[in-house]
Amino acid sequence: MPTYDYACARCGTFAELRRIADRDRAADCPKCGNAATRVIAASPHVGGMGSLHARETGDGRYARMRHAAGCGCCV
Repeated sequence: MPTYDYACARCGTFAELRRIADRDRAADCPKCGNAATRVIAASPHVGGMGSLHARETGDGRYARMRHAAGCGCCV
């Protein structure tokens, strides 16, 4: 089961191990018991993205390149 992050308005963030089907349902805060909503954050960029600028053709286009799945730069 994956771990998801949740934010309690009173106590702050915490992580909880949950089934994928339950990921968007509110989780009970382990400190105060209040309902906490899931925190959805963008995935971090991992090194190697700086080399993309070296592939620019000069007219605003990029030479043929391949991106890893979920790279986030083509969204």
